[in-house]
Amino acid sequence: MNARFLLHLLFTIFMCLYSLFSKGQINCNKGQFYGLGSDGITYSLSLSGSNVTLGPGVTFAASSSRYGLAIADLGGGNAFYSSGALLTASSNYDVLTYAGTSWSSLITNPYPNILNNAGGKGNYLYYHLIGIPSFGSNFKNRIYRVNGTSLSTIYSDTTVFMQVADIVADNNGNVYFFSGDSSMDLSTQVSHLHVISPAGTMLATYPVSFDGDNAYGVFMEDSTLYVGLGQSNLTHPNSLLPITLSGSTATVGAAIPMPHPVIGGTIGSPVYLNFSDLASCSNTAVVLASHNIASNPEIEFYPNPVNDNLQIRVNKDLQFTCKLYDISGRLIQSQKIHSGHHYMDMHALEEGIYLIEIQTGSNSYFKKITKSSK
Repeated sequence: MNARFLLHLLFTIFMCLYSLFSKGQINCNKGQFYGLGSDGITYSLSLSGSNVTLGPGVTFAASSSRYGLAIADLGGGNAFYSSGALLTASSNYDVLTYAGTSWSSLITNPYPNILNNAGGKGNYLYYHLIGIPSFGSNFKNRIYRVNGTSLSTIYSDTTVFMQVADIVADNNGNVYFFSGDSSMDLSTQVSHLHVISPAGTMLATYPVSFDGDNAYGVFMEDSTLYVGLGQSNLTHPNSLLPITLSGSTATVGAAIPMPHPVIGGTIGSPVYLNFSDLASCSNTAVVLASHNIASNPEIEFYPNPVNDNLQIRVNKDLQFTCKLYDISGRLIQSQKIHSGHHYMDMHALEEGIYLIEIQTGSNSYFKKITKSSK
């Protein structure tokens, strides 16, 4: 028997036995994350400083290909979620969940598009479709949110090119995704990181630059996003690329090598373990970029922080809509504003961060407001 084949067989048996006993148990400790392997098994991984250690598999492989990996708690504790067709020949993969020892279908996908990326946190679970211009108008960039037993579209766009094949969510359910200035057919360079609320409101945009070729997955810990880069990335092959958010800045750190062991093949033609998505349930920090906040001297908001009434003074003959959101993207107030003096009553609101959206025509700008104690 070929030595590499025997090694692969023993490796697979070990992973399956471990999966049987662990029953998909999920560790949310700091530094712990998971990767969807090229052999269909979900593996545990540990990050410590600049080292990543490969652990055993925690789920069995499905009976068909799967796209995406997420961790969320939709009731009953954290669970793994993915998408796939299981034993059917469905072209638009369904929402899958891992129920102890096997993958099962949770929601039938009603859309004419494959759900090919996933991200989750707490009771928030999202799926993502990357739009490819050459595929026609039906292939828009879309982000869907799972609501019980159905999917709803919270974001749809034909102008943003999403260069990283994944999305990630923070503790408040805000969704983070990367984009570039041109289609992946022309360039894989990433230029921006965007943050949208659970309702689909654009909260922030960070400038960032890195080679997104074969960028297959993202997970978040504290205020750092870790982007998984595959074998074909010429700049950082088989690496994690940390991107730390602070204020209005997204800083790209030094690449961290990912495990890339041989799991089969033959002498001279080894088969390596690669990953197609990453997920984590460790704590995340909610970070909003201040550079995306309106600072128009013709419109003043004060005091900030505010206790009772937020004063709005318009120093020019302007007309716009002013909306107040909480940090999850829930609309609290909306009013038409024109020249003069106005106010928003915030005395009954809880302490925390709120967003003012100023809509003028087709443009929207945001102002971050802090609600202090009553």
